[in-house]
Amino acid sequence: MNVLHIASFNGNIGDIINHSGFEAEFKKKVINNVEFVREEIRDYYKVRNFKSFNTEKFIKLANSFDLIVIGGGNFLSPWLEISNNGTTFDISVENFKKITTPILFNAVGCEGSLGYSEKTLHKIRKFFDHILLSEASDKYFFTVRNDGSYSFIKDVIGKSYSSKVFEVPDNGFFCPIENLHPSSNREKTLGLSISEDRLKAKLSPNEYKAFIQKLASIISLYVKESYHIKFIPHTFNDYKVLVDLFDCLKDDVVRNHMVVSQLQANSKSGREVMGSYVNCDQALVMRFHASIACIKLNIPFVTLTLDQRLLSLFDNLELENIVNINKSCSVRDIKKLFINSSHNYDDVLNQLDTSQSIVFNRIKRWVNTNKLLE
Repeated sequence: MNVLHIASFNGNIGDIINHSGFEAEFKKKVINNVEFVREEIRDYYKVRNFKSFNTEKFIKLANSFDLIVIGGGNFLSPWLEISNNGTTFDISVENFKKITTPILFNAVGCEGSLGYSEKTLHKIRKFFDHILLSEASDKYFFTVRNDGSYSFIKDVIGKSYSSKVFEVPDNGFFCPIENLHPSSNREKTLGLSISEDRLKAKLSPNEYKAFIQKLASIISLYVKESYHIKFIPHTFNDYKVLVDLFDCLKDDVVRNHMVVSQLQANSKSGREVMGSYVNCDQALVMRFHASIACIKLNIPFVTLTLDQRLLSLFDNLELENIVNINKSCSVRDIKKLFINSSHNYDDVLNQLDTSQSIVFNRIKRWVNTNKLLE
C-alpha cells in the first residue's frame, strides 16, 4: 500500500515522536506492507506559500496514492480566517471533493486555544458537512487526539459531527523505545524543556520576566541538591529562552551545572529523540510531547503550561502533576508536585494502548471496506 502522509515532519522533535509512533502502530495493527511518502504541510502554509492544496497538481498527486493520512498535528483548529475551511489544512470543499483516494484524519487537533470566530466556525462546519455527514463520508475516517479536541467539536462546532469522530491517544505514546535505558553511571539530572513561543504569545513582558526568574529559582534549588540541569529544546525558538534564563542565573551555575541537548529537528527516529530524556531523573517541561516523553520513559515530571490542550490531556489521563502558569504557585509548591509524580506510568500506557487498539481495529475494517488491502 502506498500512503501519502501529510503532516509537519521537520523543525519540532515532538512531531518526530508522534510520526514514529503512528507508523509503527499502523504497520502493527492495520497493515505491515506499507510505504509512507511524506509531504510537508508547512510548505502549503500562507507564510511560506511554496505550494497550495487548491491546485490540480496537488489533486493529481493525492489521487496517485492508495491512501492519504493527514496528521497527527494541530491542523484542523478553526483559527485562520483567510483559509478556505478556517484551518491550516487549507483546501476548499470543491477541491477536496475531487480527491478520490480514501483519507484518514490521524489524531488531528481541532480545538480553540488559538482562537476562533463565527466566520471560521462557519467554514469548518461546511467542511465537516462533507467529510462527516454527506453520502461521501464513508471515504473518510476521522480521529482526534486526546487534547480536548473531541469536546470542542461536540460543544462548539456541532454535536451532530461528534458522533462520527473518534478520540485516540496522541501517537507519541506509542513511539518505539526498545532497548532505550538510562546510563548506570549518570549524574543526577533535571531535564528542562521550555516553550518559548507559548510564553511570548501568552504572557505580558512583566509576566514573562517573573516566570523566567521563578524558573531560575527552581534551577538554583536543584543545583543546591547536586543536580545537573539539561536543557532539551524541541524547536529552534526554544533556544531564545536560554539567553534570558542565563541572565538570571549565577555564573557558576551556568558554567558548571548546565548542559544543552542537541536539537534533533530533522531526525527520522523517534527513539533517537526520546534519548534526550532517558538519563533525566526528573523533568520540568512545557511542551505537549515533552510530557508524553516523560510518561513513556517513566520519568517523574511536572508540566508548566499556558496551554488548554495540556490541561485537557492531563484531565483525560487523570494526572495532577501540572501547573497553570497563570495561577499563583511557589517554587516549593512545584517541587512538592514531583513527589506526586514519582510513580510508574505503565498503567496509564496500558489503558492508552487498549483505547487506541479499539480505534485501530475500526480503521482496519474501514481499510478493508474501501478495498485497500486487495
